[in-house]
Amino acid sequence: LICNKDHFINYMSIPPKNVKHRQMIESKKYEFEGRSYDIHNDQFVAYVKKLSDVLNMDELYCANLFRQTYMDERSQTQDLYRIGFTIFFEQRSYLRHCIRELFAACTTVDID
Repeated sequence: LICNKDHFINYMSIPPKNVKHRQMIESKKYEFEGRSYDIHNDQFVAYVKKLSDVLNMDELYCANLFRQTYMDERSQTQDLYRIGFTIFFEQRSYLRHCIRELFAACTTVDID
């Protein structure tokens, strides 16, 4: 739970698309969670913009997802856009599972 604290906090509040953030991505420099990143790949920019458009999510959030895809072992054999999309839904699914387990634990414990 501690490892995913930020994901739980932001589960329902992923910001929508943002013109300023899109411009940052297009300029190939962005900052996310206090760290600065340079983008050296035009395909990265295109994928971030596409995912942002499809899911109506903030471009910086999408950029972070795609940054994670480069570290994913599937990136050697699969399309990065598909992996980014998959990682987003895997994270959401994992968080939903954790929440279900917490609720189940709460209903089985008798607190007096």
